[in-house]
Amino acid sequence: MPANLLLLPVFLMVLLTMVVWYRMLTVRVAALKTARIHPEKLKSQAARSLLPNEAHIPAENFANQFEVPVLFYALMGFLYITDSANYYFLAAALCYVALRIVHSTIALTYNRVMHRFSSYIASCIVLWGMWIAFGISLYTR
Repeated sequence: MPANLLLLPVFLMVLLTMVVWYRMLTVRVAALKTARIHPEKLKSQAARSLLPNEAHIPAENFANQFEVPVLFYALMGFLYITDSANYYFLAAALCYVALRIVHSTIALTYNRVMHRFSSYIASCIVLWGMWIAFGISLYTR
């Protein structure tokens, strides 16, 4: 398998992060305008309570893109540099990204906690499986 194929899920995750960032930006700007709040009033975390709860959800989802997904990015890099790329890892990585897209879509639309949580757990299970498979592959070469 060409190792470059492994970069496709990475670019898809970056694209997801860009979409969430754009949603965060548009929702926050709209909330500031609607509430007639000057951006300088939001200097501290505590002052952000001036914004409605709906304006915080995209920001929380954006922050979430830099939590567990960091382990995904690291694994993709390790798979690439150790020339461990194969179709199992490509399929699992695409599955992980799909679950992250589902997670973000739920968070940014109807935001049902158990639905969002289920996609989060499923994505983590896929990622942990990938890490275990990578670890095994390193020591069984």
